[in-house]
Amino acid sequence: MWSPPIPVVLPLVAAAVLAALNRRIEGGWATAVAFLTAAATGGVCLSLGTFARLDPLVYWFGCWAPRRGAALGIGFVVDVPGAGLAMLACLLMAAALLVSARYFDTVGTVYHVLMLVFLGPYAGSALGATCSTCSCFSS
Repeated sequence: MWSPPIPVVLPLVAAAVLAALNRRIEGGWATAVAFLTAAATGGVCLSLGTFARLDPLVYWFGCWAPRRGAALGIGFVVDVPGAGLAMLACLLMAAALLVSARYFDTVGTVYHVLMLVFLGPYAGSALGATCSTCSCFSS
């Protein structure tokens, strides 16, 4: 099973690598890396959605699980609609990267970095929404 933070971390790491290689990488390779990152992130979201079909996945960052009903940390509650929304964002991002591939030859990797930096937090907000129909925070 995939860990719920991967759809956030994967695009941000790829964006950092593309930003570091800005002068050394051609536009076609940057598009390929960004497209494959968006597609892989979509695949991870699909996998998380299939695992969350029966019961939402709850992930607490830093092992800050709630104690006596009070949650002090940040938690992801992955349910099917959230994973589907994150997967839709990845699909739209991959399509936007393919459509815009021939228009951004002069900017280097800046466009691809910005698109991936947008994708990571969007997937995180879709996956990190709290579910109102379950008792995820009561344990």
